[in-house]
Amino acid sequence: MSLGQLCFLCSIPNNPTLYNPLKNFDNTVKRKNRILDQMLDDGVITKVDYDEAYQEEIKLNIQEVQKRDYIQTFVSYCAIRELMKKNGFEFKNSFADKEERETYETEYDDAYSTAQQMLLNKGYKIYTSFDLKKQKKLQKAVNHNLSGFKDKETNGTYKMQGSAVCIDNKTGRVVALVGGRSQETEGLSLNRAYQSYRQPGSSIKPLIVYTPTLERGSTASTTVHDYKFKGGPSNSSGRYYGYVSLRFAVEQSLNTVAWQLFEKLKPEVGLQYLLDMNYSKIVKSDYYLSASLGGLTYGTSTLEMASGYATLENDGKYREPTCIVKILDSDGNEIVSDKVERKSVYKKDSARAMVDILTGVIKRGTARGLGLDNGQPSAGKTGTTNDKKDGWFCGFTPYYTTAVWVGYDSPKTVADLYGSTYPGRIWHEYMNEIHKDLDVKEFDLGELSSGSSGGGSSSGYTTPQEDTGSGGSVDTDPADSNDNDVDVDPDDGTDTQVTEPPATQVPATQVPATAEPAATEPPADPAADPEAEGVE
Repeated sequence: MSLGQLCFLCSIPNNPTLYNPLKNFDNTVKRKNRILDQMLDDGVITKVDYDEAYQEEIKLNIQEVQKRDYIQTFVSYCAIRELMKKNGFEFKNSFADKEERETYETEYDDAYSTAQQMLLNKGYKIYTSFDLKKQKKLQKAVNHNLSGFKDKETNGTYKMQGSAVCIDNKTGRVVALVGGRSQETEGLSLNRAYQSYRQPGSSIKPLIVYTPTLERGSTASTTVHDYKFKGGPSNSSGRYYGYVSLRFAVEQSLNTVAWQLFEKLKPEVGLQYLLDMNYSKIVKSDYYLSASLGGLTYGTSTLEMASGYATLENDGKYREPTCIVKILDSDGNEIVSDKVERKSVYKKDSARAMVDILTGVIKRGTARGLGLDNGQPSAGKTGTTNDKKDGWFCGFTPYYTTAVWVGYDSPKTVADLYGSTYPGRIWHEYMNEIHKDLDVKEFDLGELSSGSSGGGSSSGYTTPQEDTGSGGSVDTDPADSNDNDVDVDPDDGTDTQVTEPPATQVPATQVPATAEPAATEPPADPAADPEAEGVE
């Protein structure tokens, strides 16, 4: 490098902002010339050297670096957590009282800071599971489906946002993660995929209500009673079908059934499944029946929901949703090994029965129309919170699991936000792209594939009868839901949820009638009253 170039670079550290050559080039040149003046005065350079360096034209060779801040922040987060484990820190997500939680949080912050300094200063080499092609496709799907929302915050961030996480079902590791829409911002953006917690709506039902119920002897064909009862929730359509199969209740996201089953299970039993999968924001105020409809105090992250559904697909075995494959130190020694630990959360037969039931949600339920174009079998669940402030779609194939959240950072009603609209379209676009060159592969359902009734039969779709709420019923076909070939409006029959337990709510066995949410969701069929009371 020339003398002029060296002095130019030496100008920057004195005040990196003031002398940033990309933004304040003239300031950097002035500082360079001042350094040359001082060197000439001190006699360390000649007048010839000085003149040549002073007159030299500095040209910047700026190379465009692709910003991958969602990948960068998540990789750092996962790597730091791996180093915390290496240092002996034990992670917890349930606490006896507030004091215990506060003590843990202090210890966590200290351990995190120590591991972060190790990561920054020790020259580690990190190997990850990210697939940049899939990452690009997932980001494109989020950007494309939310492109109609132009409003921005004062700092330039889009108000309407989305996040999505894709997990490779073979390894359990994250291969793509999007924490928001693409845009030019200073510094690193909020990574909503793992840093934001939102109400999950009906997407929580398979994890804390239905799979646990299947573990306790129910099957897809078990009869459940859908009716309006005092102190309970309403169905979004305003319709009550009487005695129906458990399969139909899941496909149509019937709130009354989920509530009753959760009451029988008890909240402490259902929510324990989330704790077993390391959901980090479950607190005492969540232990009420409204949790069965997604009514959680803080909610869940997109990463957590993706890992929960990946657990169902993986025969009930949970794997931590990390992107770290291994970490080597500066000498090439392995600090974190390529090892995936598995933890059994659900019984295999029950998880497989739930997968089978969830295929019907896409074939004829609240997500009908979102099946993949190449015929690849898929399963999933919609979720929409009260007043349409959060929309979710969590779904999977035998290859990949992808969870999608859409909403405003500061919760706001969006007229056409349902699980099957923006979240479902993002999921559908992305999953179509990554599956189009893959062989069609069936879910491994074991005995369910041959129609066995044990552990949650693959049968169980029954035509319900509409319940008037007083014991009377009429014969009716709900929205021709057996017809897989009908092209329907994605807004029809989707689901919404109560968002959080009321502050005045009493224990689960005594939930007052005032806890009942208001109607927000379009009905399950066009003939139903769109103003009917109730949410899903």
